[in-house]
Amino acid sequence: MNSCELSDNAIFTKEYGADSITAIEILAAIESEFEIKLPENFADKMISLNSIYTVMQEISISYPEENS
Repeated sequence: MNSCELSDNAIFTKEYGADSITAIEILAAIESEFEIKLPENFADKMISLNSIYTVMQEISISYPEENS
């Protein structure tokens, strides 16, 4: 899927057929890209692009030195 096809508010499981494996893959990609470690339970919170933005903001506020 092209990133241009994603909607900020679309729920991954409903709109794109994502499953728990996809959630783990998204989590791993974010960790790799930003060189951070996220708790596995964050995958449950990342249900749309907007929710990913929110989680990333929470992480940067909570752990600014560890994740910068």
